[in-house]
This record gives sequence, structure tokens and C-alpha cells, in this order.
Amino acid sequence: MFLKKLIKFFLCFIILILFETKINAQEKIPVPILGAVEVEDSITLAKKKTQKLAVKSKPKLKRVTDSFPDPQKAWKWAIIPGGGQIYNNKALWIRLPIVYGGLAFGIQRIVENSKNYSNLKLNDYNIRNKLPLDTSLFPYIGSASADQIRQARDAYFNSLELSYIFTGIGYLLSGLEAFTTAHLAHFDVKDDLKVSFKPAIISTPLSATGSVTGIAFVVNF
Repeated sequence: MFLKKLIKFFLCFIILILFETKINAQEKIPVPILGAVEVEDSITLAKKKTQKLAVKSKPKLKRVTDSFPDPQKAWKWAIIPGGGQIYNNKALWIRLPIVYGGLAFGIQRIVENSKNYSNLKLNDYNIRNKLPLDTSLFPYIGSASADQIRQARDAYFNSLELSYIFTGIGYLLSGLEAFTTAHLAHFDVKDDLKVSFKPAIISTPLSATGSVTGIAFVVNF
């Protein structure tokens, strides 16, 4: 009898221990690792801060118009007369006639001066070698002396050189204008930029009163 009671006691004790262990296992709450959470939050905040700084540091260019031409491309397009102006697409009805009109006038002067110079050079050679003169361009050249023909020849040669020079300058200026226009399109033009003339009192030691009344050129930006 005593042995049976002892066995029952041990069995009840073991059952109680197992039941208590199961209850404690179910009620156990995992403890969060605060260090890992803090590290993760600090990394996230650092990334967000870096992204904000990158956005702020990125330059923002305001465009004057919807088009935003590239100055280098405008300069390359300017190899073709008027090509830079067409690429920029700005006030073509004003700029293209000026470019083509100036170049056409320069080419016309080159052709005209070259033709006159060639004729006078030929007549100078003919008069020195006592050959018949070419009167196709200058009908009254037969009454001119050899010195007068040479002076006219030299004058037309100088005009021919100037025609080449000014035509070349006009060609370069058209390219420079296209490059400058494309470059200025990258700058911000503020609405509060104002230019005005106002009456002003200007100090000067040359005046008896120490000041004179004039007009001031005022720029507000």
C-alpha cells in the first residue's frame, strides 16, 4: 500500500511540473533587441538625410522658354549659314533675314570686285604690251592712262580684300550670335528685373553747389 501511494505521489508531482512548464512556455514574451532596432533606425535616418541633401545640392536651371538649346550644338550648326539660328528657334523672322541678307550682300560685293579687278588687271597687262584693251566692263578705258588703270586696279583689289574680310566677320558673328543665344537660354530671367531712368542729384566737385541735377540709370533685380 505504501509503495502504491508513493508511486501515485511521484506521478502527480511529475504531471504538475510538466503542466507548469507548458504554461510558462506559452506565456513567455520575446524581448526585442533594442540595439538592432536603434541601429536600423539610425541607418534609415542617415539614408533619408543623404537623399535630402542630394536633392538640395542638385542645381535647378530655370528655362527662359520651353526650348533649351545646347550651346555646343548651336555652334556646330552655325557652320551652315543660319543653321545656328534655326537650331535655337528664336525670332527666326528677324534673325534669318539679317544673316542671309548680310552674307548675300558680302558675296555680291566679292563677285563684283573680283570681276572688276580681273578686267583691270588684264587691261594693265594689255596696255603694257600694247595689246587691244577689253572694254566690256569699262567702255571709256581706252582714254585712261596706264597709271590710272593701275590705280583703279589696286583700288578694286583693296575693295575685294575688304569684301572677303567683312563677309568672313559676318559669318563668324552669325555663329557667335547662335552660340550666345543658346548659352543665355540657361540663365534665369527674373520677373522683377527692371531697368529705368530716374532724375537724380549727382555730387560733383566741379559744380559751385557741389551737386548737379541729372538722370540716373537704375537697375532693379
